[in-house]
Amino acid sequence: VVGTPVPGAPAAMSILSQVGITMQGDGRLELDGAELLRALQSDPSGVAKLFAAVGEPSQSSVRYVSSTKETRSSGPAGYAVSISQVATRSRVTAGVAQTEVLALGETLTINGHDVTLTAGMTQEQVIAAINAVSSRTGVIARATGADGTGSGHYLTLECAQYGSAYSVSVVSNRSNGGTTPSTGCSGIGTLLVSDSQPAGEAGSGTGQTGVNVAGTINGEAATGSGQMLTGAAGNPNTAGLVLQITATTPGDQGVVVFSRGVASQLDQLIERFTSGTESAVERARAAVQDEIEDVTEDMKRAEERLAVLQERLRAQFNRMESLLSQLQSQSASLSQQIASLSTLGKAQKCGK
Repeated sequence: VVGTPVPGAPAAMSILSQVGITMQGDGRLELDGAELLRALQSDPSGVAKLFAAVGEPSQSSVRYVSSTKETRSSGPAGYAVSISQVATRSRVTAGVAQTEVLALGETLTINGHDVTLTAGMTQEQVIAAINAVSSRTGVIARATGADGTGSGHYLTLECAQYGSAYSVSVVSNRSNGGTTPSTGCSGIGTLLVSDSQPAGEAGSGTGQTGVNVAGTINGEAATGSGQMLTGAAGNPNTAGLVLQITATTPGDQGVVVFSRGVASQLDQLIERFTSGTESAVERARAAVQDEIEDVTEDMKRAEERLAVLQERLRAQFNRMESLLSQLQSQSASLSQQIASLSTLGKAQKCGK
């Protein structure tokens, strides 16, 4: 890894030694700080490519976000990005235009959060009041045409985030006049409207439900979430590669040249050595565990043998004690007999 050129890095910065990092005879890395500083000052992006995992899109509609250990370097040709569906945001547009100031105070409930509007507000002020609480509602307001595009006097509420995971709903406590439009109101009306059911009280509201980006990377399957396109798990090259797609029309979006710098390669190497049941560390741990289990089993067998020996010795000791007791009893009996014989002998002598 240390002495191997990094694909995608500048030719003058493709090896660590070219930026002042060299391998010593004992395996240690030595840093020449001055040389590294010169490299950083002359080409900081080149140094980044030498060390980190980097993706370089050829078009501004694509942005590299991240990768995983499964993502493989693309080589200088890069990975082609093809988009079949661009991401959109959920939207709802009022069925009635606001062409006058608000005739009365009004409360809009947007995604469950109330926004208070006061009489006399212009549409510009209404929009400013809604956008002041966007962090709570997740919605951005603007003035558009009746279809939610261009410019006009129809209040359009659009999710701040892209994709199908985000939606917008809104209702007002003031009527918009229904089939007889009232221009002195926000135009939302008293019938709840949403991106999926936008018609509302006037029956003329419009909307759309947000969709996720869809497409392929290097011709391999990818999943979309909002504007984020991610190489599918199991892909031979692009698994885990995450790109942000800001394109507004489908089609080819150029290529992304993805390269792994030295630090990223080392991270992969460490991962390979330390993770998974077949890693070197796991195999060593398993071997040590096997030895521990063998020693534990040996100790268990030794304890069992010791217990058997202890029981045998205890039984032998008990038998010895019993035998000793018998011998002591016999000894006492013999002593008594000898004493009796001695007494008898003395008595016989005295009788003579």
